[in-house]
Amino acid sequence: MAEWKNGEPKFSFSTVTDFDAHISTEIRGYEILDEIVVGLAGAIMQSGTNVYDIGCSTGRLINTLASLVASEEDESRRKSVNFIGVEPNRNFVSSFSILEGRVSFLREKVSPATRFSNASLITSIFTFQFIPVHERQEIARNIHSALTPNGAFILAEKVYAKDGYLEHLLDDRHISFKREHRSAEEVLGKKHQLQAIMHPLTLDGNLLLLEKAGFDRYEVFWRVNNFVAMIAVRS
Repeated sequence: MAEWKNGEPKFSFSTVTDFDAHISTEIRGYEILDEIVVGLAGAIMQSGTNVYDIGCSTGRLINTLASLVASEEDESRRKSVNFIGVEPNRNFVSSFSILEGRVSFLREKVSPATRFSNASLITSIFTFQFIPVHERQEIARNIHSALTPNGAFILAEKVYAKDGYLEHLLDDRHISFKREHRSAEEVLGKKHQLQAIMHPLTLDGNLLLLEKAGFDRYEVFWRVNNFVAMIAVRS
């Protein structure tokens, strides 16, 4: 799971295998979050629009949303939606299974140069935290600009607590969960490796990011320890 740089291990998604199973052992309650996101998406997606998943990894979520739309038996109610997964990592790309005619894929690292358009829904599930902090605001503005009225941005992130003691308590609960699936050495080793590439904000920092992007309607809808999911809707 780690590459080596200057004699030190460095975490890399390019070496992660079976990512969908991996993340469920990394974040307590991930399956519940996934279920809520799919349910919200069903209510938010609009016919004649695009749906994007930023950092789509294996494409499981974007394919699930495409299948949800396709499963509508009443053709008069079935939405016409284009689904687009965005992912830069080669090993995820190789296992990306596309539902023919419904899902397309962009092998691209999201940056301020990335353009979204005519979107009723854009999701970023634990991806923004790996984007350079100085790039996030412009990307969030681009997301807001691309959304249709009542279109939504679903953002899930690891967050830091504002208080050091609370951060310690929450992080300890997170590590205890991971220890159910990995050795203490593996857990602490990965934590050290991730520090070089993952830069979480506080919850308030993420909400401010949404406000500065133009969102004035947003809410936290899921939280477990130091992992939070928010939904922001364009007016």
